Amino acid sequence: MNSTPAINLIGQVRWLHLLAIIMLSACSSPNVKKEVPPDAESSVPIVEKSKLDQKIPLTELHTDEVLGLKSTLAQLFSLKSDTHLTNVSWSELPGWEIDQVTDGIPALLQSCRVVQKFQEWKDICQKAQLLVGEPNEKQRQFYESNFLPFKVHNEDKTNAGLVTGYYEPLLMGSL
Repeated sequence: MNSTPAINLIGQVRWLHLLAIIMLSACSSPNVKKEVPPDAESSVPIVEKSKLDQKIPLTELHTDEVLGLKSTLAQLFSLKSDTHLTNVSWSELPGWEIDQVTDGIPALLQSCRVVQKFQEWKDICQKAQLLVGEPNEKQRQFYESNFLPFKVHNEDKTNAGLVTGYYEPLLMGSL
């Protein structure tokens, strides 16, 4: 009769194992694929050709054209609305006049490997290739002639809490 407590203990351990398996299986979720109809349009808008392609100085864009760009940018970057964007002049960018913009052309050319397949980027990428080795001022004129600066901010126009830019995390580890 001394074996009865051992049998009861084994039974309890089995129930604990079963309970643990049930609890762990509840933590997993089924792998559900969202089916998208093959004819569904992409949710990312394609920017149509505009007066920018006609070599009109960007400073001559009309208000409705800038508003259209803001709306498109807001959609591209998944912002709640275009109220997060304000069109600014190049001189309003801190340090723009003294910035070493020659460092940006290699990064732009790297991006061009992907984006040049889009009609909107072909001309810009071709121009950027011609700027390798050109002086800083000529490259600055390229940016000012081909891009519009926008300030990104919170809906209440504050900019606290926003991070703009790219970073590459460097994680050191060993085995």
